[in-house]
Amino acid sequence: MPFSYRHFLRQVPAHTMRDFLNGRGVQFEQEIDWRAEEAKIAEQLAAAIDALDDEVGAEIIAAFERAYHMSDERGHIAFLNATPDQGGLAKRLAELENGQDRSLRVLTDDEALFQAAEEIRYFDYYIERSQGRRFRSRLGLALDRGDDALQRFGSAVSDWFRQRDGSGQAFHAEVIDRYANGSVQVTLYVEDLPSNRPEFEKRRLKRRASRPAREAAVVYVPATGCLETVGKGGKRVHEALRDIFAEHLLGIPHGGERLLTQEFNLQRLLVDGVLPVNRSDGLLKARIRRLKLETPRPGQGSIMIDTPPWEDAPSAHAFAKTWLGRSNPINGGFIVVQAMITLHFEAVPGRRPKALHVELSKLGASNTRDFRQKDRELVERYLREWQIIP
Repeated sequence: MPFSYRHFLRQVPAHTMRDFLNGRGVQFEQEIDWRAEEAKIAEQLAAAIDALDDEVGAEIIAAFERAYHMSDERGHIAFLNATPDQGGLAKRLAELENGQDRSLRVLTDDEALFQAAEEIRYFDYYIERSQGRRFRSRLGLALDRGDDALQRFGSAVSDWFRQRDGSGQAFHAEVIDRYANGSVQVTLYVEDLPSNRPEFEKRRLKRRASRPAREAAVVYVPATGCLETVGKGGKRVHEALRDIFAEHLLGIPHGGERLLTQEFNLQRLLVDGVLPVNRSDGLLKARIRRLKLETPRPGQGSIMIDTPPWEDAPSAHAFAKTWLGRSNPINGGFIVVQAMITLHFEAVPGRRPKALHVELSKLGASNTRDFRQKDRELVERYLREWQIIP
């Protein structure tokens, strides 16, 4: 859903909105009747914000948009990851009405925590996509957090970009502790090439010269030795971030780290057509719903077996056995490159039956990061039990 500050105003309780505006020192020409009904207060606030000076109004709406983007499950997880008092924060946030209320409350009470959570959410979103890479480094190293070390790291990355395309005239580096697993994140902003973009100023279209920042980040996990990078630009950018980070912040020789790719052992799904589940987890069954099979020699073709999503539909194994008979490719030496496993839950009274559709790729891509934390942990536990991941 695209962001609408009017919709956002209707989602946040009036007392939270009042605390936020008072904390920012916002003064409206017309008085807000905070004793009115919530819907009426939202209407008054929208009209009052529209009447503000362009710059002041834009700052408020921009803050609302930041809070909106942190109001989902990913944002909630990032808030807890950014604080050492996870239990205390979780308890306080649980007392609030909804995600927008929780997010704006954090922004109001602790903007530093909010900003750290923004950086964590940014990294966690992109690490599983094309902008993320994983490398193996040494275990148990201590990150050099000193200003001199951060200066050397940022300067070296800036120099690398300057030689590459002429950008990198300035930089800013931040260290963020990720308390969920004891890892450390270093977020780096590097000045990009100048931009001349159109924008409105006092209702008139103008072009404003700016120097945008390109963002990159590196996370080091001492417990596993995993070093993860996020940034735009492909393989060369990730290797540069990896090597410069290792040299200046971990104090080890750069280069030679092995790329970590978490491959799923999808061949297990050809052997084990039935995946066991525990009814104590509220599960009825786990059904292998989809299999994409390729020939052992790449480039010779593939076969997709796909079945419907509902609980009483056949599995991919049952479908292939019934309809393909002797031509069943599951028995023919193919390689599983993609799969979907559907977890069917017992119905809760008054609600539609729940199902999780787990998409897996042999090279490590999956949709599990889009799940709620509780669901993701359940899925990962079963993937280990089924020996699909170690």
